[in-house]
Amino acid sequence: MEPLITNLDGNCLYNAITVLMPNFEASPIKLRVRANVELAVKLKDYQQTYPHCTDFIDPFPQYQRTEMIYDKNYSTLWEILVLCNILQCSIRSVYPKIKEDADDAGIQHQQSLMWTHTAEEDTVRAVNYGMWVPNHFVPLVYHYDTKSLFKIEQHPPP
Repeated sequence: MEPLITNLDGNCLYNAITVLMPNFEASPIKLRVRANVELAVKLKDYQQTYPHCTDFIDPFPQYQRTEMIYDKNYSTLWEILVLCNILQCSIRSVYPKIKEDADDAGIQHQQSLMWTHTAEEDTVRAVNYGMWVPNHFVPLVYHYDTKSLFKIEQHPPP
């Protein structure tokens, strides 16, 4: 799979979705608004459907009030769960190969997003007590798709 470039404006999850689903006619900000409304209206449903997730993601009311409602702010698992429902597809969360990580095969009706970082791995580890911590999403497409549908760009060297 090939990572594609998206805007580094803080809406990277929503930007990645609009790149992967160009026929879904919604801007990143419209997707963010729809995600906010969906989660506010159906919060109890999401909490009941994904009880295992509530232990490791921010409490929703606080997260929505302080983070999710603001344009160009980072996204969490809440948005991924909601976007799956809004877009009627599964979203596969992929990390770049760091050490011995493996890549799994995909399924149909699935969009793949890779968690990555805007800085080099050594720099990220230096400021995070030796841990690699992601801060950015990029869409992933299979290599054969990239020739006809997308323009692949490389980040300039630091």
